[in-house]
Order: sequence, then C-alpha cells, then structure tokens
Amino acid sequence: MAQRHIFKETLELGEDNKPFVNPEKLLLFSGPLTPLANCQVSLDGDRIDLSWTVGDEYRSSRYKINVGLIDIEGESRLEISIANVNQGSCSFEVEGISKKAFDCHVYVGVWDTLKDDFSNSIYCGVI
Repeated sequence: MAQRHIFKETLELGEDNKPFVNPEKLLLFSGPLTPLANCQVSLDGDRIDLSWTVGDEYRSSRYKINVGLIDIEGESRLEISIANVNQGSCSFEVEGISKKAFDCHVYVGVWDTLKDDFSNSIYCGVI
C-alpha cells in the first residue's frame, strides 16, 4: 500500500523530468479520524514546538499526537503519543536536530488510543 501511495499520489516530475516525491503529499498515517486543523511547527534550538486548533471531537484525553520527522537526505523518526490533542500545543526535544545539514519535514497525526484508529497525517512544513 505504501508503494502504491508513493507512485500514485506523491511522485512528480521536477527539473529535467526527474521524478521526486513531493513531501507535501506524503501520508505517514492514514485513517478515519479527522486530521488536525491549523497545525504550526517551529524550531528553537533542539526543541520542536507544535500548535493546532482543537476540534470538539478531540476534547477527550484518549486522543494523542503522533509526529513523523522525515529528513529526505538522511534519517527519519517517529514520535508516538507525545501529547494529548486537547492541549492544543506541545514541545519536545530532538537532540542534534538544529545541527542537521538537511531540512526536516514534519507530519502530524491523531491517534485514538482506545480504538487504535488514526487520522490522515498532515504536512506541517519544514524545520
């Protein structure tokens, strides 16, 4: 399924007709839950700050934030259950991220810890 998603929905042609994966179209998580709205990301040293609008369906503490960090030229990582969605914001440390030579793309999704459902991830931007 992942390969099908990459080839059908994210692959584009760039300069000199060279194919590339458009990071803004990539889905790291997929599911029936409503994606977050108005998600913002920023980097302060090695601290990543996230904020979002809390929808009415996410007032319960059973909904958690999952974050995917993708460095196209290097390593990637998944941060699971870093905060309750109903908090509206969170911060977490990633040692050495401020010293990376390449941009890191940030994706956020919602996880229902009771039903084990997910939302589609949303692309938050580059740090």
